[in-house]
Parts: sequence; C-alpha cells; structure tokens
Amino acid sequence: MNKASGLIAKLLEQHEFKQWVINPSPESDYFWKTWIDKSDERKKAALSAREIILRVRFQSYEIDESWKTNLLDEIIENSSNSSNRKERPITFAYRFWKVAAVVALFIISGIVIWSYNNSIEGVANSENSLELITRWNPPGQKSKINLPDGSVVNLNANSTLKYRKDFNNDRYLELEGEAYFKVERDTVFPFRVNSGSVVTTALGTEFNINTNADEEKISLVEGKIRVDELKGNHSEVLNPNQEIYFKSDAGLSEKYELPSIKSVRWMDGIIFFNNSPIIDVVKTLENWYAVEIAIIGNPNGLTYSGEFRNEYLSNILQSMKFSLGVEYEIEDKNVQLKFNRMN
Repeated sequence: MNKASGLIAKLLEQHEFKQWVINPSPESDYFWKTWIDKSDERKKAALSAREIILRVRFQSYEIDESWKTNLLDEIIENSSNSSNRKERPITFAYRFWKVAAVVALFIISGIVIWSYNNSIEGVANSENSLELITRWNPPGQKSKINLPDGSVVNLNANSTLKYRKDFNNDRYLELEGEAYFKVERDTVFPFRVNSGSVVTTALGTEFNINTNADEEKISLVEGKIRVDELKGNHSEVLNPNQEIYFKSDAGLSEKYELPSIKSVRWMDGIIFFNNSPIIDVVKTLENWYAVEIAIIGNPNGLTYSGEFRNEYLSNILQSMKFSLGVEYEIEDKNVQLKFNRMN
C-alpha cells in the first residue's frame, strides 16, 4: 500500500472524519478544512476518502481473529503432516478440508481486496466530480448561477462563489462578496454557505449574504435559516425580514428586523441606501459600476439615503451633490468625490 492509500485508509477509520462527511457541523467544517489545507497530499486523500463514503458507501469487512487463527493453524498442521503421509493415510475428508480452508482464505482475501480496489476505482472514475467550480464576477458584472440541485444564486459584482461538481451530495458553498440565494428544499442535504466567519444553513428559502463591507451580513427574505459562528458557540435562527451581522471584533450580533426588503434586491437592478456611511456607499458604487472613486476631504459622520433602479452613475452622484453638497468629477473609470466640510 503506498503512502496516499495509507492516508485514505486512516481517514476511513476515523469516526470523526466520517461524521464530518455525513453530518457536518460548523466546528467539524473548520477543523477538517484547516487540516486539509495544510498540504495537497491531505487534500487529495480527504477528497478520495470522502468520495468513498458518499458514493461507494465503503464498508470494512472485519474477519474474526480467533476464527482466522484457527483456520490458519489447521492449514499449517495439515501442511506439516504431509511429510508423514506414509505413516498417516490421506483420506478424502482430509483433502477436502485442506482445499476448503485454502479456498476460504482466498475468498475472504478476495472480498476485502475487491471492496477496497472497487472503492478506489470508483474514486478514480469520479475524480473529476470532486473538482471545485469557481464563479467570479469582476466589478461591474453580475451573473445568475443555476446549481445542480435546482437552487439559483444571483452573484453580485466583485464576488466569488465556490462549490464542488458533486454538489447534489454535499450542498456546501464558499462565498466572498455578495450573493442572493434561492434554495431548493432538501431535508436530507442541508444547503450551507461559508462566508468566512459564519456558516448559514437552510433547507428551502431565500436569503442574501454580503461580505463586501468590514462585516458579514445575512438577510432572510423567505423561509428560515440558522447562522453559526465558525469559531464560537453563538448561533441564531432567522425568520423572514430579519437580519444579522458578524464583526471580527464583536462576533455575531443579535438578529434584528430588516429596515427594508429593498436592501437585498440588488439583483433586480435596485441600489438602496438607508443612512449608509459614505465609505459603504463608495464601495457599493465601485463594485456596481466598475469604477475607482477617490475621496477628497472629510466625509466622516456623513450618511446617505436613496433608491435607484438601473440608474446611471452620474445621476446618483448628482443626487448626492444635492443632498450632501459633495462635488464630483468623472473621467472614464476614475471618479473624484470632493467634500468641502471642515474637520
């Protein structure tokens, strides 16, 4: 057995690993993904072991040691007595037992080897199904992703979504940026999204996750979801029109009511600001219109509110000029916002 096969076998013997594959939790996700990321060897072995458990339903065939020992003793005894055939008649029963014992060992060994090889072969044949699918949108571009289970993801600009080809067997995704999820209900395989510091779990629902600011914000539109900290014991169950956020210095917040459902309707072409800090407004506009915005002056303490549907950037900046007194200049993909406030 080579080194890779040995590592696969060890993982298959690990109860914790099998539990993670079959019934993962945020804690086990964090532990095993951290362990896997240490080396390519671990990653390949873990993917193979996981595939064996999920697809081939690998079972270990254990042979009772006392029975096996007695059987081997009988073969050895019969073999050693073969030199005394002149003193001991070779009967039909003796020949039958000897042949039967050898055949039994071959059959048992064959079952074990066949089971293992068949499992490994299953992994080799479906190795491509374990490849990560990565979807990335640059600033200024949005996309709609149809997942294999029937769920739909609207991926916002400057955002990345990752999932495996065998998604139907493990509905687990990783998100950087912002996405809106319409989840197909499946009570056997929960839908889980890792957004960096929290995992959001759903069966069938619609929710939005935004990691573009200095926090992770999860907003529920329909159904019910659970949000768990990856490092910590805090979790919350959200009902429709509720929101929760995570900050690295404060952890997971308490859930609260959404100020407006429009705040998560960006995929319908709506930009919605509700007393939003200027820095958040700037980040949103940069991602939405694929521009770079330079801030001149001091916008600290200023907030902005407004709602726009498929609007030109110049019209939004004009609105900001009237409400905040900010001046702006647009030159190709570069924008300047000039705040004339005193510090």
